[in-house]
Amino acid sequence: MIKQAGVLTPRVFLHFLGIHFLRERGFEYQYNAIYDEADLALRFSILSADEVFITAASYIDTPMCYKLMRPFQDLFDLGYIKLIGGSLSLEEFIESKLAQYSHNPFQRSAYQMVAKGKIPSYKTKFSSTTQFLINDWRDLLEKGSIIPLFETPRYSPPANLESRCAGVLHGLDGNAFIIDNITPIVFGSKSNLHETATLHRIINRSYFHSYTRELQAGLVSQLIRLATPYDIPYYAPCVPYRQLLQTINSDKSFLSQIRTANSIDLLGIKNSDKWLNVLTTFSTRESFMKESTNVTKQIAVIVALDEEFRQFMDIANESAKFIGNIPSDQYYAFEIDGPGLPQNLLRFTVRLIGEMGPDAASSVASAVLNELKGLDCIVSLGIAASLNSDIGLCNVVIGTQIDSYAANLKAVSEKKVGFDLKHRGAVYALPQAISDGFKNFEFKDPIRFRAWQEACKLDYVAPDDGGLVSAYRVHLASGPIVGATSAFGAWLRTRDDTLYSLEMEAASIAAVANKRRTPVPVLAIKGISDFANEGKQELDQSSKNSFRKIAMRNATRYMFSALSSINIFDK
Repeated sequence: MIKQAGVLTPRVFLHFLGIHFLRERGFEYQYNAIYDEADLALRFSILSADEVFITAASYIDTPMCYKLMRPFQDLFDLGYIKLIGGSLSLEEFIESKLAQYSHNPFQRSAYQMVAKGKIPSYKTKFSSTTQFLINDWRDLLEKGSIIPLFETPRYSPPANLESRCAGVLHGLDGNAFIIDNITPIVFGSKSNLHETATLHRIINRSYFHSYTRELQAGLVSQLIRLATPYDIPYYAPCVPYRQLLQTINSDKSFLSQIRTANSIDLLGIKNSDKWLNVLTTFSTRESFMKESTNVTKQIAVIVALDEEFRQFMDIANESAKFIGNIPSDQYYAFEIDGPGLPQNLLRFTVRLIGEMGPDAASSVASAVLNELKGLDCIVSLGIAASLNSDIGLCNVVIGTQIDSYAANLKAVSEKKVGFDLKHRGAVYALPQAISDGFKNFEFKDPIRFRAWQEACKLDYVAPDDGGLVSAYRVHLASGPIVGATSAFGAWLRTRDDTLYSLEMEAASIAAVANKRRTPVPVLAIKGISDFANEGKQELDQSSKNSFRKIAMRNATRYMFSALSSINIFDK
């Protein structure tokens, strides 16, 4: 999609088109007035932003939303209007909803019909919305902020409301964080209109925030009938509905032209001098999204699997500032304060491989090195298996040495039947300055190190280590084989008996990075998700892959914590 130089904001999220929010605003009682405001707000958004995002559920579940979007189907292929959802693809999203609404013929019909029509392009939401809502709820409890949200001059909350709200954190038992599941936990079988409305507001605010943060988007602000009774955090300039309306209202014919324009006419208005003159009265996005000029180190991060990337995005949005999709939509750039002065910024530019294995990792590493200039380091971030019983689940390993055990294997035979594979692999050692930095992290900055351990406890308490995870510097075996038998680990250790962890991508990334005219160091940071033995499959199934998720979250937290504390680039 061609970006417009005069737009106010790079992307805007249309929070007001969700069915639950529309009910909260009473659209059944003032349908026409709300429809007219939503329609003009949508048109202002298309005119003011590079990209307009709505949730896939809003587009299909909300008849008003679908009706509003229908005149603009010609813009779908141009990428101005996009859907976002938690599934990997739109097809998967629709299939999951069809299964969910198996006993609801009206909803099933809506999803079946939309699948046959023209649909906006789809973007996967990588961070977990449910986890975000749970974290927000926990924060409200810890700050003692929930009870005041319910209090009014005419309503006094029940004496046990806070304890009942605390029960939500374990009472959901894996169910969705939605009003239908939370109300019985907090208020039992009976709740009044005020109690339900307040819960709606708490949940909707967090729900919308999870999308603005993921998209790093602005909102449509200054709405009238669709105004929220709460502030939603935003990460890009907003589209100021009331100000735009007041500015244009003096030119009735121009306002009428916007209200009645079809998709092609609206694009004409978007590129017209008249519209650009309207925008000159507002602050431009450049003042809001000014790119950092104090970046001192450039770090590329390569993540193998979608499941890992989801957990990365969830933690990254908490730990760092999202800068944008730089240099393209395949990359996600984040910044943190580095060690020393606050102006010492580290930029992490992240790319997803999309599959596991050395071949795909090698291809993506080549692209990263060609497209990102001036890299100081590449981090292979993900999950790995432990080859040492002392390194338990969910702990983190840092590869001080990456052993490409499968490189140049030689088949030899010293007997008449069969053959053996002789190790002749390549080894990539981490530069001493970087290795020393990680060695001293726990002792140089014990407060930050302990904060990392405590943050990891939010997801999992490790019973064999007092509830605290640890970080280990190890020799890391990396190659094309998934370890699911102890015999394989034993064979690896015939080459190096200090190989304490196993994964599949780091060696290929290191091989590509070391072949550059100016080699780029490769740092492998991995969370332990299994033991590379016969129990691997059973462990994944019995835990519902929870150890894989937690391991990735712990490794991501460690990367940001360590690199914000230690200067691994000192020579």
